[in-house]
Amino acid sequence: METLHRINSLKKTILIIVFLLFGSLTISLYAQSNTKLPDYLITKYTGVLTSTNIKTKVNTNVSCTIKTRGYKTYAFHFSDGISPITSVKFMKNGDTYTSTIIYKGKTSVVSLNEEGNLSIGATSKGALAFSGSIENDGWDEDDDFSENIITETGNNSIHLSTGSTGIYMNGNQTHIGTENASIHTSNGSVSVGTGDNGILIENGNISLGTGNTEIAINSNNENHNGNCIINHDHNYGNLISCGSTEISTLPKNIVGIYRGKLKTYGTETRKGICTVVKTGCKTYRLDFSDSVLSIHDVQFGRKNDFDEYTSVIVEGEYSSAIEIDMTFDDLEIDGKILRVSFDGKRN
Repeated sequence: METLHRINSLKKTILIIVFLLFGSLTISLYAQSNTKLPDYLITKYTGVLTSTNIKTKVNTNVSCTIKTRGYKTYAFHFSDGISPITSVKFMKNGDTYTSTIIYKGKTSVVSLNEEGNLSIGATSKGALAFSGSIENDGWDEDDDFSENIITETGNNSIHLSTGSTGIYMNGNQTHIGTENASIHTSNGSVSVGTGDNGILIENGNISLGTGNTEIAINSNNENHNGNCIINHDHNYGNLISCGSTEISTLPKNIVGIYRGKLKTYGTETRKGICTVVKTGCKTYRLDFSDSVLSIHDVQFGRKNDFDEYTSVIVEGEYSSAIEIDMTFDDLEIDGKILRVSFDGKRN
């Protein structure tokens, strides 16, 4: 009976966390996106995993390891044979990093605070929920650097620090950090960061980032070829004023998830996902599956006689390349004009 009571309490706690996260996320979606996680948070977490379907299953001893996939892009790898969550990007609100993800067609909210507490909140039936914290054997951001010199050895690890500078070595991981810069190596990958600038080398892939600009070079060992993606993610400006009658607020029933044919350079699938997200007053963002870069700062004109909303501004430029048809619940993106082609229906 005590175990059942603990499980019921845990389910209620997770639901409360989800509602709180959705409330804060709606307010701050437009504030800051694509934030780089501190190195000490890119590690292993242990906690409780809950899955809801016909029955609720709770596993009280599950691990979730956060790994870097690219500059400011991350993946969650679970124990117990659970499929990973990939292409996760965070925004920062105070001391908390948040993200909205789509996992196996279900929407979840991720919250990770600077104390090392990770929560993945399920928002629909069939989704996963996880609540855990950093394992104690990793480097902790709260390690005391107040002493002039600290030297610690044990469990095959070495920790040296003086003032705000520290060196941490444990097995195949090495972290060298100063107040504003860091070098991190782990399992053959190298990450160098200073301020908003960063270099990541991992599995033959290279990501270079400076401020809000990203260049990703991805190699394919099997075919001996590669591709280069440049992501310049910023506020493009040139938006039409919110008070203008030239643009419209989309009805709630057409803001959300669409599924269909997705095509861009190096990617083509008939099971693609495009999510229309409201980011400000009469302003939207289009997020995609399969690691396809988002389309930012989209504004739509007034509904025409055919119950269609057509874009007027896309990333600071006048463009009618995006169309949403209310009659057929259809979303189309003209790939001849934009870098992405999409044709799908409302989920």
